[in-house]
Amino acid sequence: MRTCIEVLKKGEGLSLFPEGTRSEDGRVLPLKSGMLLIARRAGATIVPMAISGSFEAWPRSRKLPHLTGRIRVRWGKAMTLEQLKAMGDEAAVLEKLREELQEMVDE
Repeated sequence: MRTCIEVLKKGEGLSLFPEGTRSEDGRVLPLKSGMLLIARRAGATIVPMAISGSFEAWPRSRKLPHLTGRIRVRWGKAMTLEQLKAMGDEAAVLEKLREELQEMVDE
């Protein structure tokens, strides 16, 4: 976590996967709170990023990925720490972000 905070404080970008594991069915799992802790300590803006097609390309049940398929990456609107605080407590923010990511995956 310290390294992540240092990277962000330098103004560099950082990609995190706040679910912590790959989904069993392709749906977005509940998000872990460490991402918010890192963002708060670094004063960083969060840009949601959804990856779709990765479950179909490499489901957890397979040892190797399929050799064909399409993986898409979508970025949402940047959110400042002030905007996140306005969404409510930590649990509400994490659920709102999870819902937004699921909507982006479903599009």
